[in-house]
Amino acid sequence: MDRLVPVALDRFCDPSIHVDPSQEGNALSEAFTSRSRLSDAEPGRLIAELTRLDRTDPARVDELTWQWLDELGKAGDVTTLEAIFLMGAPLVQRAGLTQARYLASPYGRFVDSLLRWGLTRWWQGHRFYDEGRRGISNTPRQFRWVWRLLFPGYPRPSGCRGEEVFDFRAVTVADAKRPEHRVTLLDWHLPAGKMNRWITALARPVIRWFVWDLTRSELVGLVGGRVILARIPVRIPFTRRWRTTTFYMHRWLTDDPSSPSHQVSANCPSRTSSEELQ
Repeated sequence: MDRLVPVALDRFCDPSIHVDPSQEGNALSEAFTSRSRLSDAEPGRLIAELTRLDRTDPARVDELTWQWLDELGKAGDVTTLEAIFLMGAPLVQRAGLTQARYLASPYGRFVDSLLRWGLTRWWQGHRFYDEGRRGISNTPRQFRWVWRLLFPGYPRPSGCRGEEVFDFRAVTVADAKRPEHRVTLLDWHLPAGKMNRWITALARPVIRWFVWDLTRSELVGLVGGRVILARIPVRIPFTRRWRTTTFYMHRWLTDDPSSPSHQVSANCPSRTSSEELQ
């Protein structure tokens, strides 16, 4: 096995090395058995190989893509994550649940370990609805005190898993750092009727400034669009430049929970109070 790993990895670093197309899946699997050399693989070439494999084995591609991003996150390789992000495309509009995982930041492994520990427990992912045009975040019920302290008064209706909090619209916009690149932006907002109308009127301008002019939550779909890479850039004060603060990723778990074929729970509501108030 050890002898085969370098050959498989070199396939993605050296274009002169040929691998039989019928063995592409095996070569990729071998490449992913070496954490130390996986980061040496050129992202564009690895994306190309995953795209080729996606034609015949999309489930395996999702598994390998998730593993690749996770290894880069554990290594704190934000440079490679940034390069991969620029190869992604806006999300394909679909409804359903995602599972989220924190990846990395430029601030070192200690900060990353704290964020990974906290977010893993406090945040599960998103639920997209309205054909993917809108969504809401999911949080475990046992950590509702966190959100009560941070955002007192914000309703948290029961959802498919735990509670649901923080509504957003999913819109396609220019990348904050690379305007020629298109991404999906989570446009956090307060729906009418969600909270007291006076609080809503006062909070909406602040939220819009926060989402559009201070920090952003930008998402792109990678190979096949089933694994999502997300980035949070913030604007550098007194400039028009942005700096990446964190990366995280999602993968789709189910289709629309209102569909008879959804896999979460028979008790999963197809609508939340935030949707009913639109």
